Amino acid sequence: MDLNDQLRRAIRKSGMSFSSIATATGLKERTLSRFVNAELDIYMDTALTIAAYFGMNFTPPKKPKRLTKSKG
Repeated sequence: MDLNDQLRRAIRKSGMSFSSIATATGLKERTLSRFVNAELDIYMDTALTIAAYFGMNFTPPKKPKRLTKSKG
């Protein structure tokens, strides 16, 4: 499971609304919605914000600034 999938799963599993998560993280509700519905790739700093909010730890890659959709 890639990072995008892990973040999407954490958001869905939380049972929280996009609005609640957006308020708590400072992200836009629309960004979260589009990301969870795989309509949007997110920047690494956004991924780190979501991961931190859900208590997830990971080491970001050194190069990419944007997470890309998996090709599979």
